[in-house]
Amino acid sequence: MFGPAQMILPHPPLQTDLTDQEMKQAVEKWDLANPKDTDVLDFALVKDPELAELKEHFSADKLTRQLRAIEVKESLDKGFSLEEVLNYPRHLPTSTRTILGDELHYSKPLDNHKTLNIVETYQAPQNLRFSRMDVIEDRKMPP
Repeated sequence: MFGPAQMILPHPPLQTDLTDQEMKQAVEKWDLANPKDTDVLDFALVKDPELAELKEHFSADKLTRQLRAIEVKESLDKGFSLEEVLNYPRHLPTSTRTILGDELHYSKPLDNHKTLNIVETYQAPQNLRFSRMDVIEDRKMPP
């Protein structure tokens, strides 16, 4: 039996995107009250044309979207539902993307004078890890 510094075996590379149900089942096995660094889920392959755009920037031939329990819990604590967190990639194609170093910032205006902000962080060699999701009030210009 391993001690506190257990050997973490790498998980096999993702071959195909997980379904919504597969993602939910995997995440529901995590103890989100006490998230662990080892609770990680590769759930989707980045595809063209997005992959072609990001390949050069990150020098990666393949990119996989990833969730960790720690960031999922932080989003739940902000009032997002588990379904909203798991479905965050659905907002990306209709969002404005800005790349700042290893972070991809996505911004999408909502109908209620608010903006949805999503951040993914590149983790070498090939992961785009969900980092955070926020809804912010749009700034009003003074009269």
